[in-house]
Amino acid sequence: MSITMRLDAPAVRDLIKANDEFRLELQSAVTQEIVRGLYEKSIPQQVLDAINNQFAQHKQDLTQAVAVNESLKTAFDKALTGIVATTRSSANNYATTRQLSPEAKSMVDARVYQLIKEVIDEKTEGFNARIDAAIERMERRAENMMEARLKAFDKAYHDLALQKVMEKFVSFSTN
Repeated sequence: MSITMRLDAPAVRDLIKANDEFRLELQSAVTQEIVRGLYEKSIPQQVLDAINNQFAQHKQDLTQAVAVNESLKTAFDKALTGIVATTRSSANNYATTRQLSPEAKSMVDARVYQLIKEVIDEKTEGFNARIDAAIERMERRAENMMEARLKAFDKAYHDLALQKVMEKFVSFSTN
């Protein structure tokens, strides 16, 4: 069972004048309804647009960082191959002139390769750390910008909702 009650404008005006609590509840209900309508219709798409805009601005930086990383990896691989070949050649010449045993030659090759790999790994770690730090800075900057824009967006919607409530209340009060 439900009860329906209709009030004309003078009756509502009398209720508002007689009861401050009713006036506040009515204002709150109207504000909530306006804000709910605005948020349901506009915010999801505008938030998605803001996120896409932020990542679009930094897409080139991220793509460039990945490309630099790949080019450095290729350069390191090429340098390692050259160093290993030169070292092997030198070791082979030494082994030929000094008659190293195959076991000794194998040990020398393994140790040289290990030393070269350690140096490259050390340099690569430093480079990766710099890339990670740059990516973290870009992420923080994007997050800060996104947060600032969302705050501005929320404030604008709050101000708009408040303005609509006040307009409705004024038009309601004058009727």
